[in-house]
Amino acid sequence: APDRWEVSVNVVERATGKVQFGVGYSTSDGIVGDVSITESNFLGRGQFVSLGLGGGAKRQNVDFSFTEPYLFGRRLAGGFDVYARRQEEDSSQAFSSNEVGGSLRANVPFTDTTSFQVFYNIFTRDIDVNNASCLNGTLSVAVCDAQGERLTSLVGGSLIYNSLDDRFNPRDGVYANLTTEFAGVGGDTAFFRQTAKARGYRELVPAYGGVGMLAAEGGYMLALNDDLRVPDQFSVNSQTLRGFSSIGPRDAATGDPLGGRFYVAGTAEATFPIPFLPPEIGLSGAVFA
Repeated sequence: APDRWEVSVNVVERATGKVQFGVGYSTSDGIVGDVSITESNFLGRGQFVSLGLGGGAKRQNVDFSFTEPYLFGRRLAGGFDVYARRQEEDSSQAFSSNEVGGSLRANVPFTDTTSFQVFYNIFTRDIDVNNASCLNGTLSVAVCDAQGERLTSLVGGSLIYNSLDDRFNPRDGVYANLTTEFAGVGGDTAFFRQTAKARGYRELVPAYGGVGMLAAEGGYMLALNDDLRVPDQFSVNSQTLRGFSSIGPRDAATGDPLGGRFYVAGTAEATFPIPFLPPEIGLSGAVFA
């Protein structure tokens, strides 16, 4: 017919599985490494499955994640996560910890860039300290009081805005997350916690490949039963501010980091391709403050 067209579409399937690994060096952990296996179309159903292993001499973790992108046949993503983590005493904390837990989550999209996620987390955290140091007073009383195993059960929600042009190597856009958590749905801990994070990207020199990034984050928490242990509080370390093993209040007598109930952090950064290196290598330089 004159108002109709025949259209032929040639389709080539892409690989849906991925294996990633990395090796590095940390002044606190020594040699560190990680490996992850992900499948974004599990059994041909579009489900996302991920298994990750990582750690170093003082930190080890294993994580498993499953996501159904169209729960109950609707535009509603749901899934669960389970994990186990171990961290030994280091410059950022004066105790060893073993944590095992999991979560249930559901994500409701409002627009292409805005969504709301509700979740339930439950985990046990076992804190081990040097009893001899507690007896002779060389370890903070607050750290010694945190010893033992406690169960945390919490519910929360996150309002998410994401306009990034690329998930792994963004060059333009904004990502923002506002999260509210309430612990005390059973368990041994009770607190209220509010956190906010935002980062924005913009190409500074498009012809050269330079990208600028501004990021800010902060949080506040409140104990609901006058019993907020050191491991429950915020710990600002090198994952938040590069170059610092631990930032925040310390015991005046022992120097042990105690964590805090409030924090803010900000970063300005510019990344650029390294001259004379082919872009296929994937290496770039950065300056930051």
